[in-house]
Amino acid sequence: MAAEVQIAVAQPVLEVFDSVTQALVPITKETFLRDWALPAVQRRFDNHNSPLACLNSKTSTIGEIKRSFGTDFIEAYIEGWIINLRMFLSVGKAMTDDQTHETAMMIVSMHPNLNIADINLIFKNIKSGRAGKIYDRLDGNVLLEIFDKYFDERCEEAAQQSMREADSMRFPAHDTPERIRKIVDSAMPKDKYGK
Repeated sequence: MAAEVQIAVAQPVLEVFDSVTQALVPITKETFLRDWALPAVQRRFDNHNSPLACLNSKTSTIGEIKRSFGTDFIEAYIEGWIINLRMFLSVGKAMTDDQTHETAMMIVSMHPNLNIADINLIFKNIKSGRAGKIYDRLDGNVLLEIFDKYFDERCEEAAQQSMREADSMRFPAHDTPERIRKIVDSAMPKDKYGK
């Protein structure tokens, strides 16, 4: 009798930030689909109303999900968001399934740095009209323009945050020129006479 050999196949995992433990935790595709399903994401990030809030959310990016679970997986995930939008808007000239798939492919390709909170905010803004009016037409061009505009706004907000952080590190509010001079002087090497 031949012995049965079992081979364990490692499942791909994605490390996501756990806001409770403040650490990265590995999750599988199945866990991702359960925990990051559209309704769960909409509830979790309901109070993220700016690109900066989304940027600081520490959620996984499109690129990270693609690297962990593959292109087909993240494209299908983005397609789910677009299909939800199609059903919500009920426009006269709706996207076909092929247009939906191609638009998802382009979003994944063009915006790998957007994270799940960003995706939620973009679609929330479209549904609420904050991303502009959808005049009886929803297609790939309309969505890609909205994504591009959002990404530009996000980059601008990130640059402003970075400059504020750099300024606060360089010149803390409590530091005076005298205090800064003393700090610099104390860090300078001294000769044997203490000068």
